[in-house]
Amino acid sequence: MYKIILFFLLFIPGIANSQNSIDKTKAAKLLEEIKPLYESYFSLQIRNHDSAKIVCNILIEKFKEIYYVDTTDKKIGDYLVECYFYNKDYVKAINWCNHQILYHSNNVDNIYYFQTLAIAYLNLGELNLGKKYIAKAITINETNPDWNDLSPVFLLNLKSFIDDIIKGNDSVEVSFLKSKNISVDQYANQIFNFLMPYAEKSTQDVQMQYRNEINIFK
Repeated sequence: MYKIILFFLLFIPGIANSQNSIDKTKAAKLLEEIKPLYESYFSLQIRNHDSAKIVCNILIEKFKEIYYVDTTDKKIGDYLVECYFYNKDYVKAINWCNHQILYHSNNVDNIYYFQTLAIAYLNLGELNLGKKYIAKAITINETNPDWNDLSPVFLLNLKSFIDDIIKGNDSVEVSFLKSKNISVDQYANQIFNFLMPYAEKSTQDVQMQYRNEINIFK
């Protein structure tokens, strides 16, 4: 899966050569024009998921248009990562995370991409890659004190993913995992057991939430 995604990444027009188009003035103007649409999307995420997805699709096309105007603007790639991830288009979210790491590499900034990659790969049933990026994200947290407060949120988000598939709350994800002949219970168990040592070193709230379910995953 990983090699296929990297191959795909290299042959997306405009992504492979991130320095081939720069018009910062025009890009800034286009960004300002879609600001109300982005704010609407952000608000709809809480109130109406289906409507948010529709707006998100529109934003993706807008952000891609702006990207080709200024391929050097880091925040455009970040918006695309966010939108593709929200729409559960995990392959494209992974592609753009890798693009951002390649062209805008910064050890502290990479924590966001590593966290996104971890959850995206877990949603794709790629356990080993999910574990790889969980470890990378938490290692950055531990070595950069300013970012330590993100570890608890990340660990709780991962626990929510486990809870959703175990309880069948995310029926689409459960069906996808089963289509790959992945035992949902076993998959959730493996993720939980991998996360537990990290949870034990986290905040009291994280420890409590993980310990409350430890008997389920023994």
